[in-house]
Amino acid sequence: METKKLPKKIIFIGGGYISFEFAHIARRAGSEVLILHRSEKPLGSFDPDMVDLLVKASEAAGIKILTNNPVVAVIKENDGFRVRTEFKKGAQSEIRTFHADMVVNGAGRVPDIKDLKLENADVNYEKKGIIVDKHMRTSNPNIYAGGDCVAEGMKLTPVATLQGQIAAANILDGDDVEADYTGIPSAVFTIPVLASVGINAAKDSDKYKVIFRERSKWKTTQRIGIEFAASKVIIDEVNDRIMGAHILGPNAEEAINIFAMAMRLNISVSDIRKVIFTYPTICSDIPYML
Repeated sequence: METKKLPKKIIFIGGGYISFEFAHIARRAGSEVLILHRSEKPLGSFDPDMVDLLVKASEAAGIKILTNNPVVAVIKENDGFRVRTEFKKGAQSEIRTFHADMVVNGAGRVPDIKDLKLENADVNYEKKGIIVDKHMRTSNPNIYAGGDCVAEGMKLTPVATLQGQIAAANILDGDDVEADYTGIPSAVFTIPVLASVGINAAKDSDKYKVIFRERSKWKTTQRIGIEFAASKVIIDEVNDRIMGAHILGPNAEEAINIFAMAMRLNISVSDIRKVIFTYPTICSDIPYML
């Protein structure tokens, strides 16, 4: 964020939010960009079918993405950095070498709790963070925790806010408030944006009704000049409820909030279809996504 001059070649380690978002910025600003991801699929928390489309959109923009390439070494050189990976395919592996002017570690974070010596306070924790119950109470009944330091919940700003509010309410008034993570959306701010809420499901899932729409030819997409756009909505037909929604395209980060609200407030699919949205907006496409 504080780089004064954009490097010519940038390698991003890990195929998560940070790598994809900054890769799209850097590539459009003129840098040569490579994402090295350790496993088969990047953006593991998102729907794999939608991720495949975003990968195609990223590659069409000039971003190179290599999967099954866990980084084993980053070596500083006079003219930049040398990055070594161990490419894995089945039982075989080979060492590969890449060069860049800058290397960005986007491989994820671990909670910064080691120096707290939590064991001295009888607070249990694991690799993902501090263990809390549904009231945000730790194993020590006098200590509560919330946010990125806890193992529970998605690592998102609104989730941290929710957990903090729950912890504060329970500290002040007793353990009457429980965490509810229903219908919390997330988005990766690439071009186009990929936004998601609820569960993932394959297109041919037989458990729920899965409605996939290829939206690249829809007017709300074409008028902005976006080549890649799609939606996938997962519906429990028995209960007439949305179980998951995934949108790739312009303003997806806004439209996903409609689906998030429906899930959190238990609004039926039938009622959503009755809503009249402003036109032409991405939300006016929602009835056609269902």
